[in-house]
Amino acid sequence: MVLYKDGTESTRRCTMHWDPAHCAEPIALDGATAVHNGGSTWVSVQCSTWLSSGVWEIVVQTDDVDRPSLFLGVVTREHWATTQETDEDGVATDPPMRDSPHAICMHGDRRVFIKTQEKDWGLMRMMTEGAVRITLDFEAGLLTFKLAHTDRRGVLKETEAEIPGLFGECTLAACFGGKGQRLTVVSCTQLEGSPEEKARRGDAFSLEDRVDRVTLVEVSDEDALRAQEIAIATTLA
Repeated sequence: MVLYKDGTESTRRCTMHWDPAHCAEPIALDGATAVHNGGSTWVSVQCSTWLSSGVWEIVVQTDDVDRPSLFLGVVTREHWATTQETDEDGVATDPPMRDSPHAICMHGDRRVFIKTQEKDWGLMRMMTEGAVRITLDFEAGLLTFKLAHTDRRGVLKETEAEIPGLFGECTLAACFGGKGQRLTVVSCTQLEGSPEEKARRGDAFSLEDRVDRVTLVEVSDEDALRAQEIAIATTLA
């Protein structure tokens, strides 16, 4: 399910844009694009669309990540409060996304942080003019990062990290740490239907969905056998 900022819900469409209400200065927003115009301090931004069921793939274009000090991943509703913490002088500290127990993210240098715990999943680094694909499988409780790159010889290289422990509800978030960094949310697509649709399709391995054995009448004519196969196929969902 998708929950939009205005309270409307959907199970089929998803428009994923950065949220101006959850965007730290000096990040500039232009719809689906976020640009860090500041220095080397950590600053965060998150989207306004929340996902909580089904299987979704979010594609984020890494327009400019020559300075790889940034984080990209998903967060819960509790995360934003951690970015608003202040020091003794009342200045917002906005700690990096890796330190949040309400975030699962990857660093531009390929490291993965799962609710503050660091782990190397063998991903490649983010690259300028590349992309990061994030798959959210709420039914299996899995988040998957996928990165791909074509080298100078034209060989496609791909890396993937399948991470357990996905939150029950989350949205896309980023934490910038270098001037000029730029990310664009390209798409957010539902990969599988709703639980109701999956139930209608049935489970091929379920004993409850097992059907009686189908017996073909012995024939010598290949066309007659083909006609039987077609007749049986038309009865299958």
